[in-house]
Amino acid sequence: MASPNEPGAPELGENEYFFAQAEVAKWLDEGVFYLVSPLDTANMTEVEITDEQEALFDWFKANQVQHVKVIE
Repeated sequence: MASPNEPGAPELGENEYFFAQAEVAKWLDEGVFYLVSPLDTANMTEVEITDEQEALFDWFKANQVQHVKVIE
């Protein structure tokens, strides 16, 4: 998920998320993404994407999805 302050990101409401197309493509190419802890923003943890995440990111990329709203 992109930072709400990222250039090009729309204003997001509750339970809304933005996935920049360039970032999704990078995650798929590298097979990993990086997590930043709110308690330690100076360091990031590399996380290998799972098969389920890869399928979701492939769908995002194929359908050019960037803005997601989760409805509970």
